[in-house]
Amino acid sequence: MRVSFDAVLLDLFDMLCHLDEEMYREGKRGSAALRRVDAEAYLETWLSLQDPCQRGILFSTENRLEECCRRLGTRAEPATLREVSRREDETLLRCARLHPDALPVLRALRRMSGLGLVLVSNASSAARSLVRHLVLNRFFDHLVFSFELGSLKPEPAIYREAARRARTSPRRCLFVGDGNSRELEGAMEVGMTAVRIERHGVMEPYRKNPSRSWNHSVDDLRQILELFGSRQETGATSAP
Repeated sequence: MRVSFDAVLLDLFDMLCHLDEEMYREGKRGSAALRRVDAEAYLETWLSLQDPCQRGILFSTENRLEECCRRLGTRAEPATLREVSRREDETLLRCARLHPDALPVLRALRRMSGLGLVLVSNASSAARSLVRHLVLNRFFDHLVFSFELGSLKPEPAIYREAARRARTSPRRCLFVGDGNSRELEGAMEVGMTAVRIERHGVMEPYRKNPSRSWNHSVDDLRQILELFGSRQETGATSAP
């Protein structure tokens, strides 16, 4: 099948990058030790705050930690709060890895003439540092984060904002994601073409409401290039 698109919208977590689960848990155990609270209770409370963090209600890592402490019935001293916050941000950067097919596809898409690239992620404010750390920002024309917009996939607003920034209509957009939080249905409901990437075993305990329908499915990101046929390349790329 050959379809003409003006923009490709790409998910971040479990699609372009993944988090090492053991390293992630070890970081949480370290934070719990500094706060002198039970590690499992700390992790459970941290994860329970995902939605308000991704909506920007709890805007910073320190805001999230303060709320964690409140719910766990402990008092957060400012110096300790800053130290734990720093460690949490460092853990995120340390445990993040790009999937092997991510950079080859981003380079190939970036070379395609007239094609816009937009990152669309349900994420907390720490994601901006992560994108810079992984050197992904140079590939994208726009970064659309839920914590800045106040809208989460699969809500229509975040997809429409991504299309608006790409200066095209949703029907001219290809959305690619792993399908967490029904993101593929959300893309299709606003008129986008949705592609599911099958990523086995990535942070499975933290996934929720997986998508059940999509337009195309691939097990390697490089397969999406087939949807573009013989689209002309620019001959240059803005990223290495």
